[in-house]
Amino acid sequence: MTPPDGSTNRSVAGKLTALRNHLRVFGLAETTRAVLAHFGLSHRPAQDQFDSRHDVSTEGEIEVGDSDIPGPARAHAIKYQPTHEKVLADVLARLPGVREETVFVDLGSGKGRVLVAAAREPYRKIVGVELSAAYCEDARQNVAGAAADARCRDVEVLCVDVREYDFPETPLILYLFNPFEAPVLESVLERLKVSLARSPRDVWVAYCNPGLGQHVLDQAGFVRLSETPVIVPEWTWSLWHASGPARSRPSDGGQERGRDRAG
Repeated sequence: MTPPDGSTNRSVAGKLTALRNHLRVFGLAETTRAVLAHFGLSHRPAQDQFDSRHDVSTEGEIEVGDSDIPGPARAHAIKYQPTHEKVLADVLARLPGVREETVFVDLGSGKGRVLVAAAREPYRKIVGVELSAAYCEDARQNVAGAAADARCRDVEVLCVDVREYDFPETPLILYLFNPFEAPVLESVLERLKVSLARSPRDVWVAYCNPGLGQHVLDQAGFVRLSETPVIVPEWTWSLWHASGPARSRPSDGGQERGRDRAG
């Protein structure tokens, strides 16, 4: 598990694993660029053509202060940044569960990139939960613009605080790209635990750029099934699972500070 201080120090074996994963996910050219950037020899970002491929607009980074996220919620919000298309493809390809029975929920869905990509799978339903009204409007437009390629036609974007979202009583896949800090995640998981106690079912959590988010999941009783580290730490993702009332574990006082938020 990632240390409570959120450090990303890796052993030689860990670095080799990250290199292999990066080659698998990004290919040789992008991996070479990432290695050069790691040593300060290149500053070119990884190529991302998701928007042009799908005729949508999800690119760019937006600081919290430049968004319309309501004032009180800004304390634990993280800047907008979409998941890289190749990381997203890797996550979606490796998710478990029967698509037709599962509701896919993106917590902190931003401009809807993940919704557009997930809709290409036959999920029972796809839900984006986002507090920014402007991002929600962008997401609805992007989902509608990419609808011709969708296999899931039931895609909903909710402009609501994730701490107030009622989880469907179906098998769930929850997607997060470090959208908020630990206090919000803790509240979300407490709400989810109540839902699981009322209606036990499989819940998988795919967490990209988890930082200490995975520490919060661990303390909430989720089981980590896998982790996929890559050269660029923010593109690392992990998969977690719970199938009933998750048991809280003793806290060691770790607290999270996030880096980037998803879209």
